[in-house]
Amino acid sequence: MKRRLTILALALLLAAGSASAASEKVLWNFSNMNGDGEGGGTSLVFDQQGNLYGSAAGGTNATGLIFELSPNGSGGYSETILYEFNVYGTGDGSGPQGLIFDRQGNLYGATNTGGKNGTGTVFELSPKSGGGWAETILYSFGVKGGDGNYPGGRLVMDAAGNFYGTTSQGGRKHLGTVFELSPKSGGRWKETILHNFRGQNGGDGASPEAGLSVDAAGNLYGITSSGGDGPPECTYDGGCGIVFKLTHEAGGTWKETLLHAFATSGKDGWAPESSNVAIDQNGNLYGTTALGGGGRANRGNGIAWELVYSARNHSYSYRVIHTFRADKGDGWSPRNGITIGPSGSFYGTTDLGGGNQNCGDGCGTVFELMQAKNKEWTEQILYSFTGDVSSTPSGLIQDGAGNLYGMTSAGGTYNEGVVFEVTP
Repeated sequence: MKRRLTILALALLLAAGSASAASEKVLWNFSNMNGDGEGGGTSLVFDQQGNLYGSAAGGTNATGLIFELSPNGSGGYSETILYEFNVYGTGDGSGPQGLIFDRQGNLYGATNTGGKNGTGTVFELSPKSGGGWAETILYSFGVKGGDGNYPGGRLVMDAAGNFYGTTSQGGRKHLGTVFELSPKSGGRWKETILHNFRGQNGGDGASPEAGLSVDAAGNLYGITSSGGDGPPECTYDGGCGIVFKLTHEAGGTWKETLLHAFATSGKDGWAPESSNVAIDQNGNLYGTTALGGGGRANRGNGIAWELVYSARNHSYSYRVIHTFRADKGDGWSPRNGITIGPSGSFYGTTDLGGGNQNCGDGCGTVFELMQAKNKEWTEQILYSFTGDVSSTPSGLIQDGAGNLYGMTSAGGTYNEGVVFEVTP
């Protein structure tokens, strides 16, 4: 009997270890006091020295800010507020999204609202010679009829210095756009609408809430949160969302190809939200949906999906690679897509679920997906958030040592969210 109990205890110990195979370190607690921000759903970005940069809500003007986190030499991090947005009467933006660097060390991003017309901006932050950072508004949305409104997600940049992004509203059908910003002489920028979404009735997607991804050939990929196939109850706009591709055609036009339309039927997922499309070295595409896959009141707990590219006939085949279960410690409701690590493993976060129930339905997880030689995928929960420390995590970035970094919108010392590091 004693031997059986010992084996049982060892089995339980091993099971607990596999459910939380990484440690979390809080790098910064947001306070929303004295000009500090509050956490959000945008992912972070590194500079060449390994400092972390991100955007946060809150700040002195309650319209958002850009921050830097730098190692302080004592095992911790120090925060520097680089810029606070001030939309009130200035034409500045409000609600900053994800950031990117150019080769000169300038930061670029979009704000979801604010600007001259209240429908968002694209901005640049440049380091000043005497210290500090200066903001330049490159574009304010809504300046012309049919323009896009309310950009979301992270911008992408091509080799020529053009920016690409999406707006969730506006355009010819008022269902969102894909836009390009091109630099002109004299520091001016020109916007070009590359695609106007037509919605379910037009056989297209609608309301893109995530940014874009670009491949080596300059093709653009993204998701929309509605449109496509599926019953109208998927979303207010009808349809369950799509994965799309935009290809630059001769003559300067862009052609949209609908790669997959999500549906509530079968094991498919639906409601892709802020999840950018991930692209591997073979041109295969990956992402997540917040709902679908069956279970939990027939709405499902979300899935991870792949679109496998065939170079022979330039087509894609779709399949679900993981269905989140909302039981046995698994996470559910993944909203922030997939990060592909250098080792070939895939990483992501879920808003809910995990082994800690301090948040009712669980506080969310950091997970890893690995593909075996038989092409099947397995999941490992690296970390389950506790709620007291952090919850509702953002998407992830990874450093050269394999450590993962992200933000949360809740939890921490002041319950305003944290910046965290997870070490597998």
